[in-house]
Amino acid sequence: MREALNNKFNGISHKWIKFELDDEVFKKIKTKLKESLEEGLYSEKDLRKILKHFKRKDFCWVKYLSCRGTSFIICKCQVIDEKNNKVDFELLGHEVLYAQMLDGTPKGLKLFKVNKKDLGADIDWDKPDDGITDDLKPPIEEEMTQLGYELYKMTILEKEGKLQEYIDSFY
Repeated sequence: MREALNNKFNGISHKWIKFELDDEVFKKIKTKLKESLEEGLYSEKDLRKILKHFKRKDFCWVKYLSCRGTSFIICKCQVIDEKNNKVDFELLGHEVLYAQMLDGTPKGLKLFKVNKKDLGADIDWDKPDDGITDDLKPPIEEEMTQLGYELYKMTILEKEGKLQEYIDSFY
């Protein structure tokens, strides 16, 4: 397997691979990112931002660094965000071997750029302290755009009978 990995990355200086978001490997990567948040190695805002970039593109990208082992190959990889924050983790050799190659670097492919069609995605937004609370998991800011949150908030206010009061506050 080591030889197959070497052949896969032969002549490639920046070894970037990608995984679909419904892949089990992405769940491992997401878990490792959350662990690094808990350990204080990664900020919550940066974590939300990189996860939103992944969600917007429908795949995640990681950098393959090296492998070790003879019969049981373990590959060292990194998630690197647009600020160059790095989170190291390990994947199994076969996971890396069967991963799709990224045709360049994330910055070179402009994966961190937000297109006009993506502006509704609101990569950077924080939920305002407006009294609307619930126990959604994952948090609202991870799952909703800012526009989606406003619609959600209006629905909650309508159920509470406070929608007209909210609308009148704009005038």
